[in-house]
Amino acid sequence: MDVLVSECSARLLQQEEEIKSLTAEIDRLKNCGCLGASPNLEQLQEENLKLKYRLNILRKSLQAERNKPTKNMINIISRLQEVFGHAIKAAYPDLENPPLLVTPSQQAKFGDYQCNSAMGISQMLKTKEQKVNPREIAENITKHLPDNECIEKVEIAGPGFINVHLRKDFVSEQLTSLLVNGVQLPALGENKKVIVDFSSPNIAKEMHVGHLRSTIIGESISRLFEFAGYDVLRLNHVGDWGTQFGMLIAHLQDKFPDYLTVSPPIGDLQVFYKVLTAEELNAAQTSVAYGCIKYADLSHNRLNDYIFSFDKMLDDRGNTAAYLLYAFTRIRSIARLANIDEEMLQKAARETKILLDHEKEWKLGRCILRFPEILQKILDDLFLHTLCDYIYELATAFTEFYDSCYCVEKDRQTGKILKVNMWRMLLCEAVAAVMAKGFDILGIKPVQRM
Repeated sequence: MDVLVSECSARLLQQEEEIKSLTAEIDRLKNCGCLGASPNLEQLQEENLKLKYRLNILRKSLQAERNKPTKNMINIISRLQEVFGHAIKAAYPDLENPPLLVTPSQQAKFGDYQCNSAMGISQMLKTKEQKVNPREIAENITKHLPDNECIEKVEIAGPGFINVHLRKDFVSEQLTSLLVNGVQLPALGENKKVIVDFSSPNIAKEMHVGHLRSTIIGESISRLFEFAGYDVLRLNHVGDWGTQFGMLIAHLQDKFPDYLTVSPPIGDLQVFYKVLTAEELNAAQTSVAYGCIKYADLSHNRLNDYIFSFDKMLDDRGNTAAYLLYAFTRIRSIARLANIDEEMLQKAARETKILLDHEKEWKLGRCILRFPEILQKILDDLFLHTLCDYIYELATAFTEFYDSCYCVEKDRQTGKILKVNMWRMLLCEAVAAVMAKGFDILGIKPVQRM
């Protein structure tokens, strides 16, 4: 639908340019005393009216399509890009490929998102010998913003930044949809195939943590693309294996002459064909240990080197798996300690409006809904540390929320539960759902109790 609207809009602009040209030609002929009708102009004007009518119908259909309830999470940046893209096109129809820059705001005082296109448009107009102040451009863009479901208000700041404030009811509705339908993305990769090439180790040589790193990254990339609806093929070519397995067979023949009928002890083979050290095998006995090792790889920029350190991996402070897994179990325990089960949470999700009046509630709600835009960024650049940074940011926002907003109110003397603020329990559940999906993409298995 978006493509049809774009094509129709482009044809409309082209025709209007032709109409302007023909009209100017007719005016010139009139001034010369050579009057006469132009069949080309009449034909273009008639077709132009038809195009405008069709474009109007398409835009209404597109808006109706957007207003339909969806089970998928909305990428808010993509939606705002659509809104501002339309406004920029309406404000400056003659510009080809004007810059469209929408980013999350870094500070609450600057709103929730920012559109920073005005400065780039000013430069484009300057090349056309049109000197326009970026702030004036920003004002012109805001005047052409179409009606939409997500923007509460916009403000112009500095030289031409457009600060965007989201509607609270929009954020609340999106959080409710997440809780009712689960963490889902649109099928971005429908009917598309992705091949992920793994470490492909040479097993005739000793393996090292470098092989571990590319395997961990490759598996997480595969999981992400599968979540986005792609058909993923994992490739891990094992080459130069003849000598290694020849040595293994010779060893079996020497030590276990009846190996074809009596299986030799596996421990002996592990000693012979050593890959992981005893410390690593011991440290990987639990899912937490595996998670710490994986997260240490995934949380670093894959283009940079880092020091392989168990002490840093197992640290329970900062952006580590140990801290995040503990934060996750803490969130899951809140409902359990308040005697609220899964069925009660699902019922509340359908019936209870999520309030976002407290600043920490609002901050947490917005952070939860950034998940789709984070995943889209990773699909574009394949840097998985962005997801790790996001999960850590989400856990930090949750801690701020939990410290400031009572989810369960208890009697200080007896510990008896006096009141459960169910909308806040739902916020906790939404955080846990997004964290769980983030862990799943990273190949980390969280635990319910620690």
